[in-house]
Amino acid sequence: MITGTSISTYFAVEASNNATFFRQERDRANEKTTQAEQALAREQQALAKEQAALAETEQTIEQYIETVQNSQLLREPRFQPLLRELLEDARAHYQSYLDRLGNDSDPRQRAKVAHSLMQIGDINDLSGSLEESLAAYQQAVALWQSLAEEQPEVLEHRRELGHAYGSVGAMQEDSGDLEAALASNEKSVEILSRLAEVRRDPKTLEMLAGSYQRIGSIHGRREDLDAQSENYTRTIENYQTLDDQA
Repeated sequence: MITGTSISTYFAVEASNNATFFRQERDRANEKTTQAEQALAREQQALAKEQAALAETEQTIEQYIETVQNSQLLREPRFQPLLRELLEDARAHYQSYLDRLGNDSDPRQRAKVAHSLMQIGDINDLSGSLEESLAAYQQAVALWQSLAEEQPEVLEHRRELGHAYGSVGAMQEDSGDLEAALASNEKSVEILSRLAEVRRDPKTLEMLAGSYQRIGSIHGRREDLDAQSENYTRTIENYQTLDDQA
């Protein structure tokens, strides 16, 4: 009986020790899980704050650029030095914004980068830097192209791609490369025309009209009056559709 009691006591003590051990391990595991969840929550809060800051920066820069672009007073010759200074400041802000975005693979972030590149192209165009403007637009084309291929269901990507091709064509025309300008604007018309078949929204129609107008201008410079007239007619048709929708 003594031996049996000793054995029973021994197993009871072992069972109690094992239970204590497993409780301690469970508590440690729960503590680590809680710590991990808290760390994840902190990271998510930090990410949310960073995204909010980026969104606020983006909105501020866009408002600033719009003000500079639309100021008729700044276009007067006496204000040209100030305009160049403001544009350079805007370009620096956008470059800083692009650096913060980095090489993010998120399609939404890449779309923001492409949009920012278009704005940089606009700024360089206003300041007379055609080569830098063309380079920014071409980078935007590459980004919008990849986004349109990856997400064909997102119509905005195709619209912005068509717009970017048109902007490239405008810079090529200004630099005197009419063949390249014609090809870029025709690519713009091809993309935007297909898009207009499924969604004839004002932005698409306005961009399409602009591309037709540039093509007409190019044909005029090449003294192809029939092609010039044809494309100007299509320009008018698209603007007329815009008026009808208003």
